[in-house]
Order: sequence, then structure tokens, then C-alpha cells
Amino acid sequence: MKNIKSHVGLDAGIKDFITISDGKKIKNKKFLDKKLKNLKRKQRKLSRKAKGSARRSKARNLLAKVHKKVKNARDDFHHKVSLKLAVENQAVSIEDLSISKMVQTKYLARYLSDIGWNSFVEKLKYKLEDRGGTLIKIGKFFPSTKTCSKCGFVQSGITLSKRSWVCDNCETEHDRDLNASINIDNQGVIKLKAEGFTVSARGGLRKTA
Repeated sequence: MKNIKSHVGLDAGIKDFITISDGKKIKNKKFLDKKLKNLKRKQRKLSRKAKGSARRSKARNLLAKVHKKVKNARDDFHHKVSLKLAVENQAVSIEDLSISKMVQTKYLARYLSDIGWNSFVEKLKYKLEDRGGTLIKIGKFFPSTKTCSKCGFVQSGITLSKRSWVCDNCETEHDRDLNASINIDNQGVIKLKAEGFTVSARGGLRKTA
């Protein structure tokens, strides 16, 4: 019988890359923002070069190098965060986000592209599986932000700008993202139970025979 001793839920964000149900928050490194001025400058230089010229080819290569540096820095960050999560936990729950639809929103597009959530999830998934762990995806329609993680009441009127709120039912004050991550973790446990796992007294999970 396999005994899983730890599990967490993750809430993806813009300001914070992820909020973990154990209370930890990992800041968004904003890799693209740090190089944005340089990228724009090199893009302008490229646009001024004559098509087919050696100078245009050189300018294109310089622009590509900056993009590669951004990607490499993001990948390194993803690898480090996903490895830590996979080493410390045997089950990690996340929301099944529709990133392809979200990037169509002009305000969110650049930030979501910079975060690279889908790439991070892929890394987390195979790192967990390599260690015998499990990645659990929670349906995107579950109201993780609006549900009180203490009593289960679904609160109305929580806008994107509202970073904390008080439950009308039990009067518990919630940090928006932490509350969501706890709900995601709880939903992950429910799904694991449905698959034959039970929550141990120590808060871990073990699969029944």
C-alpha cells in the first residue's frame, strides 16, 4: 500500500506566480518586463533595416538572442520551482486553466505569456510522475476564489481587484489567493478519494487496497 504524506494546491496569479495552500507565495519574476525596453529597441532597429540585407539579418539575430535569454531564464525558474514542489509533495492540485482563451484578453496577454503557465505545468507533471507523484487538475468552473475554505459558502461580488474578503456566512477573513489555493487542494483530495485514496491522520494520502 502506497502512503502519500504531503499534498498542496496551487493558485496561479499575476503578481504572485503561485500561491501555495501551505501559505507560501512565489513572486512572478517578470522576465519579459525586465527585457522589454531592450526588446523594443532591437525591434525598432530591425524594422529600419532593409529587407534581405546583412544588417537586417544581424539585427534579427540580436533580437532572437534576447528572446532566447528570456526563455532560458523562465525555463530555469520553472524547473527550480517545479522540482521543489515535486520533491516536497506527492500530490499537487492545480486549476485546469484555459490559457489560450485568457491570452485573448488584451490586458492579460503579455503577463500570461511571460508567466508561461502551461510550460510550468508540463515540467511539474513529469517531475511528479518521475517520483511516483500525481498532478491533479481541478475543473476551471470550480469557484475557488469565491468559495470560503472554512465553511464552503460561495461569496458573491468578488472582483479581480479585491485581494481579501470576509465570508458573509462565517465571517472568516480570507486572503484571496491563499483561500483559492486551499480550495484547490481540498478539491484535489476529493478527487483522490474518488480514485481510492484516503486522507491519513497526518494529512497525507494513502491508497486503499
